[in-house]
Amino acid sequence: MKTYLQEHIESRYLPEALIRPGLQKYRNYTGWEDFYIGRHLVFSHRRTDYSASMFPEKLHSHRFFEMDIYITGQISYISDDQEMLPHKDDILLVPPGCMHTARLLDLGPYERYVFYFSPQFFSSLDILALPAFFAEKHASFHHIKPQYRAEFYYLLEKLKSVLRADENDAALLAYSHVTQLFHLIANHSDVNSNRIADIPENVRALREYVDCNFQTLNTVSEIAQHFYYSREYVSRIFKQYYNIQLSEYLVNRKVDYAKNLLKESKSVTFAFDSSGFHSMSSFINAFRARTGMTPSEYKRSKKK
Repeated sequence: MKTYLQEHIESRYLPEALIRPGLQKYRNYTGWEDFYIGRHLVFSHRRTDYSASMFPEKLHSHRFFEMDIYITGQISYISDDQEMLPHKDDILLVPPGCMHTARLLDLGPYERYVFYFSPQFFSSLDILALPAFFAEKHASFHHIKPQYRAEFYYLLEKLKSVLRADENDAALLAYSHVTQLFHLIANHSDVNSNRIADIPENVRALREYVDCNFQTLNTVSEIAQHFYYSREYVSRIFKQYYNIQLSEYLVNRKVDYAKNLLKESKSVTFAFDSSGFHSMSSFINAFRARTGMTPSEYKRSKKK
């Protein structure tokens, strides 16, 4: 979670922070507090009044687990080819590398508990000791069984209380509550299959086409022509479900591909040619806009 912390200190957190043994607290500019428990886990209780113009979610993935415990809000969760419509107590677990987003269905407050944790959070355990819940390759959608909800919310409240207390052993107690909570969720929740719907076939086809052909595509018009749709139509339906402009998604796929090549020590020229940008200047500008570095700087940073 070190990279996540560094990125948020630069762009998302207010200057003040609370540092205690094993625990760091930062306030996000939107109001909630992020608690870093040890080196591998972030927890926060988030309540935000979102409007359509400032809803920040876009289709994305990351190198850590994300677990969202939904409380209230007019949103849905999108992952892979499915849309999940949460009720109170529902839990979304997104494994590393899985594309996902939240979709704003109507204006108003969105409240949830959020856990971000790296695979190293479990490093002290043998991998065979992990519940199957944490070994899924795709996003899973669960709800707590009714007879365990009181214990579930008791653990959440204990966790929040410990994190608010000014005690030197707060990190140890918080870690204990988190592991108990994870155990309860993994063993006493059911898949909420009746709240899962498939993404419309034409929207899924758009994304699959871009994923398979991004190296040879340069414009949304080219994508639209393949499906005999208008440019405006494909842009609208893609944004409706994935919260990202189709043109931006196309460039993101190119940049992500180039990043992986640079991590493998391929040359900048090779990454440019292979990712499908039409000019070196557009490649550098798009890369810098998404990473804060030029391709050369990014390549050097991965050698350290």
